[in-house]
Amino acid sequence: MNDEEFIIVNNIKYKINLEYEFRKTANVSIKNETINIKLPKLLSKKKKYEIINKFAKWAKKKLLKQKLKPKEIIYKQGEYINTEKKNYVLNFIKKDIKNITGKIVHNNLIINLPKNIKTINTSINKIKISKLIGKLIASDQKTYIENKISKINNRFFNEKINLITIKNMRTRWGSCSSKKNINLSTKLLLVPEYCLDYVIVHEIAHLKQPNHSKKFWIIVENIIPEYKKINKHLKDNGYKYNF
Repeated sequence: MNDEEFIIVNNIKYKINLEYEFRKTANVSIKNETINIKLPKLLSKKKKYEIINKFAKWAKKKLLKQKLKPKEIIYKQGEYINTEKKNYVLNFIKKDIKNITGKIVHNNLIINLPKNIKTINTSINKIKISKLIGKLIASDQKTYIENKISKINNRFFNEKINLITIKNMRTRWGSCSSKKNINLSTKLLLVPEYCLDYVIVHEIAHLKQPNHSKKFWIIVENIIPEYKKINKHLKDNGYKYNF
């Protein structure tokens, strides 16, 4: 291991930063996406690499146990909101209104803010803006999603679907009901298209098999043989997909 090494945990690259000091013992800490290792200057090469490897293994084990958190979103005027289907330009406008509202005009995502809002990126405002952006983009892409579901259903299932809803679902990618309604998370507008296809197949398959039995997974696998890899990707990376 050299001074430019790194480790990858949960698809995140962590740089290993080595510092040499006049000290008796070695020390390791993790900050942001850097593993900082402090080493005594007077160490043999063999001992140095033993400690580095030991600390790298410790850091990886610790990082694997951590609950992954989404990267903090900071909304900025003119920044892009990129979805798999379409990219939007964020435009904040202050108006004489009481509540945060918005609309999409072509590819402009317009967020109207009350004049008394001084800071956009407070926790409360970010929650409201995030939900609003998801709602607006879901409405903008509803026809695209409905057509995709219809195409997959007609090709593989021929099931009756009553209602399709795209809504804010933070802990689930989708669901279906006994009334043959399909609900999809707004987060799916951000994932690669093959992931969206998998979730659609998954939910329509539930109209045939309402549980996760062996029969259910056979249906899914016959349509998407690599479904396990896609499912793992969504589990490992779901925290990244947020408006």
